[in-house]
Amino acid sequence: MLFEEAMQAEQAAVWRDFLSLQCALFSPGEIEVLKELGLAHDRGPLLDLGCGNGAYALRLRQRFPRLEILGADSSTALLRDFSDDIKASGIGGIRVMRWAAGQEPPPAEVGGCRSALLSVFLQHVAVPLDILAALRQALPAQARVFIIEEDDGLCVADPPCPPLDRLLRVWNERHCGTRTFGRRVPGLARQAGLRVDDVRVCAHSTVRLGAEALFGYFKATLPLLLDERPGGLGRGQAIELARDLDRYVAEHGPRCCVIFPRMVVSATVP
Repeated sequence: MLFEEAMQAEQAAVWRDFLSLQCALFSPGEIEVLKELGLAHDRGPLLDLGCGNGAYALRLRQRFPRLEILGADSSTALLRDFSDDIKASGIGGIRVMRWAAGQEPPPAEVGGCRSALLSVFLQHVAVPLDILAALRQALPAQARVFIIEEDDGLCVADPPCPPLDRLLRVWNERHCGTRTFGRRVPGLARQAGLRVDDVRVCAHSTVRLGAEALFGYFKATLPLLLDERPGGLGRGQAIELARDLDRYVAEHGPRCCVIFPRMVVSATVP
């Protein structure tokens, strides 16, 4: 059990660093899109489902000081980090709870939320439709649901970047199974009985973020993809892939244009 707990803590540490980097790069632009889509910061608690280490929730609370947030995740290690960061930051108005969505029914606290945010969460669950259907039943009428998901099929690079194409292919094979998951989300939301109100594309790019920063994020995904089983991404392959990404940046960095889009979907519980 001690070894298992140590392994879980090590995996949580990798995810914590990755989620913090992801939030630092992408949340500023996405939070402004969420505001434009009507993220209501004075109507009651927001459920941050799949909150991880809480990096996104803390950013939201700083941007919208009146926004009460209920963070939910299945990882006790990440929730522990989140609770520690709440105390260290002195930021109030945030609570956390453990919920293994998709494996357990929604806790009663979900029914008291007036909105929900699922930021790059659905691609990591076995049956995304079941999650959305559970929220449709648990949230009150007129609650808003905001979903952020990647759509790597819209990712473009000029000049072309073969190592990035390979990385995205491995990521999608490991997680959502398709490079076009983001554009499927509106249809899934409708199937779950939600009313889809709007869809935006938040185009993160080397133009705004810089090649070093965006490719640093891409390289940060590699530890999450390691798989020494036959056909998986071995450690040696990951190292070589990181080197190929570095070579691309060294050769094309200031002149390249890489666009990495994330879909932002807003929906309402009828």
